[in-house]
Amino acid sequence: MYVNPYEKNIFIEILCTVLFALANCRQTNETDTQKETKQEITISGSGSGVIIMKMLEPDFENEYTSIDLIFLPSSGTKKGLETIAEGLVDLIMSARDMDDTEKTQYPNLIQKTLFKDAMVLAVNKNVDIIDLTKEQIKKIHTGEITDWNETGNTSGRIIVLDREEHESSKILLREYIIGDSNVTEDAIMMLSPDAMDQSIETTRYSIGQTSLGAISYKNLTIKPLSIDGIKPSLQTLDDGSYPMVRNYGIIYKKESESTIMPLLIFLASDEIQARLRRYQMVRVNQ
Repeated sequence: MYVNPYEKNIFIEILCTVLFALANCRQTNETDTQKETKQEITISGSGSGVIIMKMLEPDFENEYTSIDLIFLPSSGTKKGLETIAEGLVDLIMSARDMDDTEKTQYPNLIQKTLFKDAMVLAVNKNVDIIDLTKEQIKKIHTGEITDWNETGNTSGRIIVLDREEHESSKILLREYIIGDSNVTEDAIMMLSPDAMDQSIETTRYSIGQTSLGAISYKNLTIKPLSIDGIKPSLQTLDDGSYPMVRNYGIIYKKESESTIMPLLIFLASDEIQARLRRYQMVRVNQ
């Protein structure tokens, strides 16, 4: 039987197209199946804690290829406890220990503290100062001291950058330095750790709350202050002489432990703890 060469070529092209489509469909189905079986861990909580976890995310997902970390908007530790109790996330990053009231309110939540970081008062690089007393810090925040020359340094109107009352850095500032005193009405409220760090770095004569770890892993050009001669450092974190310390960890429901166990193992590993120490954060053994 005679077959037109042109028709034969058309037939071959159609056959190849069909075979290619079938092969591609099979590959797509396999990929979709892999996606369907990939586990997700949803995370929220402390803004500074989430930033640290995001920094470690690529290492985690390279090691645990079948798990995706999904970050929801940061809510702070206090609000985060409500979201996890309501089952909206698998875990929250915490930047402080749960207090007794919270432990009573959420008896089915488990907190694992993994490392600690120094909460510091830091100034813009143009401020010629490396140490303040607690009394000076208190008076700066209450508005009794308004110019850097009142601390024995070069002149410049002090710009106080503040955080909300429920934030871990503000809780520590009140606990160790300013107590129940009212913060000056001239203070500028920062609504996230990133906003605070950026503002200290770019606002001349400013002072604000951040952490030793953030200054290190963000490579910030701001200056952390010694307080009453005690410098925030790995040494003073290790020996306990620096007082304002944030305990970082994760909080989750008891029934979720098997789901998040890979993340717990990852964060507690010697490799990750060594990396965190390079960023001026110290392991907490439980």
